[in-house]
Amino acid sequence: MVLVVGADRIAEVMGLIEWNGWGQAVVVGRLVTRDEGMDRVVVEGLADKLWEMSCPSVVQCANDEFPKKNVAVLISGTGTNLQVIPHKNYKTREEFEMTLEFELDAAGVDLICLAGFMRILTPSFVQRWRGQLLNIHPSLLPAFKGMYGVRQALEAGVTIAGCTVHFVSEELDCGAIVTQEAVCVLPGDSEATLVERIKKAEHVAYPRQDLGGSGRECEA
Repeated sequence: MVLVVGADRIAEVMGLIEWNGWGQAVVVGRLVTRDEGMDRVVVEGLADKLWEMSCPSVVQCANDEFPKKNVAVLISGTGTNLQVIPHKNYKTREEFEMTLEFELDAAGVDLICLAGFMRILTPSFVQRWRGQLLNIHPSLLPAFKGMYGVRQALEAGVTIAGCTVHFVSEELDCGAIVTQEAVCVLPGDSEATLVERIKKAEHVAYPRQDLGGSGRECEA
């Protein structure tokens, strides 16, 4: 559980948590605005605190063997070189997802990564896999949600675009952000050329193991 409290009440709240026997309370960071003019905030210092809590020493972390996760990647397409489940064989999304969940459970999947998966998942599927369902979107969310993020970025005249890895929520492209990778929009860029550069950024962002993002800056 994460609580957001005023800086002047931290000691009081931590005392109440421990007094009630709810476990040990730890300060994990502070909320700061992500970018000027944006209403989204991030927890500054969270990544460092999680690292400190899970690995008290660098030597220990280097020697620890972290268990591997079973990852399923859901894509759309013909699937000529993958195992796929043809959604056209099912009358409803619910029927399709029942088969999909059966296969995921049978494979012991721990994490699902959507990669160009052009189907809207039902709220029940999203809730079933909450916290284990990732997506990558071709924009720097929360800007330019939906199918045509790159086109929207060009129409808005931005100089920096990119991609976002985020957890999937019931609301489209609104889940918690894991990491982002910035891409410069070049003079004369078309939707096709920008899409190709963002794809390269996606190949960097999706497998990234830290919680950071790109510090890339675009020259004027």
